[in-house]
Amino acid sequence: TGTKERLWRCKAPKEGELPDPGEEDASSPSEVGGRRVTPDERDDVYETLVVLMEDNDSILISRESKTTPTNYYMTSLSDLSSKETTITTFPHPQPDLIGVQKELVQYKREDGIELSANLYLPSDYDGTPRPTLFWAYPREFKNSEAAGQIQGSKHRFVSASWASPVHWAAKGWAIMDDFSLPIIGEADAHPNDTFIEQIVAGATAAVEYAKKRGVCDPTRCAVGGHSYGSFMTAHLLSHTSLFAAGIGRSGAFNRTLTPMSFQSEDRSIWEAQ
Repeated sequence: TGTKERLWRCKAPKEGELPDPGEEDASSPSEVGGRRVTPDERDDVYETLVVLMEDNDSILISRESKTTPTNYYMTSLSDLSSKETTITTFPHPQPDLIGVQKELVQYKREDGIELSANLYLPSDYDGTPRPTLFWAYPREFKNSEAAGQIQGSKHRFVSASWASPVHWAAKGWAIMDDFSLPIIGEADAHPNDTFIEQIVAGATAAVEYAKKRGVCDPTRCAVGGHSYGSFMTAHLLSHTSLFAAGIGRSGAFNRTLTPMSFQSEDRSIWEAQ
């Protein structure tokens, strides 16, 4: 379809995100068949191409929003006037999460690195500070540009697996889920050489953001994570006074048990000392 052509009639961009009609050039995105969708047709939804069917014309797409669960629809690439066919009508799978508010928030680390998190607020949120759970999994990068990329979408359906911290929102907590903790090692530097300093900087930025927003009670903050996130939790509880409690799930805390490598570390424990 070309690098700048959308494969299906997804919802239109917001005002100003595309050039006005007549001002397009070769780099301007368009849809199959040249149809332009107007901003007033846009819904705040998240759509994904699931599969191109065997006829090479019909496609199955999934669609969800913050309040509507993922469902599936069939549509045609060639017949722009055809109506899509609804394949599924799944109900909300977790009624206790109905009304939980989700927001993709952005803020900066002290050194200017762009960070983000999914902020969840309880359905009865009244604007007062709440106990707050910060949940993360550190990720390693070789440059600050890659580390500052925004992950996720604010339009994804609010749901939670058994292991998700979002369940705490149904108990009245604020949640900073998947808050960015980039560990950057540019050029010849290794991320693990400054692991503690960088997770402390990232966690401090997340807590400060939540405090300034007024959603977080700074005396009732908890931090948690799974595996590498559990390793992170132990260090944040040891090296900061930001958190009153922590949840470390399935962590590997003793690096002598992983002496030849860990995550993307390519040095042995003896080389890294």
